[in-house]
Amino acid sequence: GSITGASPTTDTQGIATAGSWTLGPFPGLNSLVASAPGLASVSFTATGAIAVPAGGIIFTTDRDGNQEIYVQQPVAGAPINLTNNPARDDDARWSFDQRRILFASDRASPGQPLEIYAMDATGLNPTRLTTNTELDDSPSWSPNGLRLVFHGTDRAGATGVYVMDATGSNLRLLAYGGDQPDWSPNGSRIAYRASATAGISLVDPNCLPPGSPGCLPTLLSGALPGDRSPAYKPGGAKIAFTRGTHIWVMNADGSGQVQLTDQDDDLPTWSPDGIQIPFSSIRLGCPHRQLWIVNALSGAGGGCSAVRPACMKTPSRAGGSEGGLAPPLHGAVHTGVVGAGCIFDALQMLRSGTP
Repeated sequence: GSITGASPTTDTQGIATAGSWTLGPFPGLNSLVASAPGLASVSFTATGAIAVPAGGIIFTTDRDGNQEIYVQQPVAGAPINLTNNPARDDDARWSFDQRRILFASDRASPGQPLEIYAMDATGLNPTRLTTNTELDDSPSWSPNGLRLVFHGTDRAGATGVYVMDATGSNLRLLAYGGDQPDWSPNGSRIAYRASATAGISLVDPNCLPPGSPGCLPTLLSGALPGDRSPAYKPGGAKIAFTRGTHIWVMNADGSGQVQLTDQDDDLPTWSPDGIQIPFSSIRLGCPHRQLWIVNALSGAGGGCSAVRPACMKTPSRAGGSEGGLAPPLHGAVHTGVVGAGCIFDALQMLRSGTP
């Protein structure tokens, strides 16, 4: 923190004020030691909390040498490190009410597989929700915030899509072999990539047990092998997804498929009004992934605009991947440079209420 107001003042009760204390830019415990000649030092402490910027963006980046979760205003303002942890923090997701953040981290055992955590929107009170010797990642909230869905690996020999309460209790397998889950806005379906070769499927999050009659996942009509990264439009009428290296959109039942982009594109999401689709892309000679936006009604190659118009280089994340967006965003779409000097490994915009 810092002290402002160098000239002391004295009130009618004889209490002198030498200045005001401004907390530093990081959440958590902040301390200040005041001293004067001939007097004992006095220590002050306070717990600081970050005010999440209205229309802010949450993303993960390796700008500090390891993956951290940041938040910043979309056009102006300095990015703020929410996690500030030497471990890897990834896959950040806002809750619909903007009060909580889900993420995946190896902070309990650095270098080991990721686990699912939740924290306050300020970055405080991180809580571990899963305990597994293998990978747990890609978490997403249910619309009411009471449950979450994620990709779990080799739990009792079963890898696939799991659901559990937001407290980490009542864990159960929902679908075998899937990943990249996204909860529908009305809470009745979860779209996910069934496998690397099977395409996009839907499953009822309330079915039990998995695979029983009435609980079998349904492959979307018209889905092709390799389709991935499903993201529900606010309201649930459509799904954006990736086919090959292009962004497509379709009706929630799989009909009406339209190709929107024609470059090296992936990880689509939606603006809260359902008009625009942000996505991760490598284009215009830049070897690193950047955030672009396409009008959901445009044809292939039409209507794209760059949120990050300049090609900015940074070290690649672990494994050599340059990363991309973390779907679904369900947040405000903005233009202009979003954070100078880094390539987002994952990015998510604030949800604007319940779609």
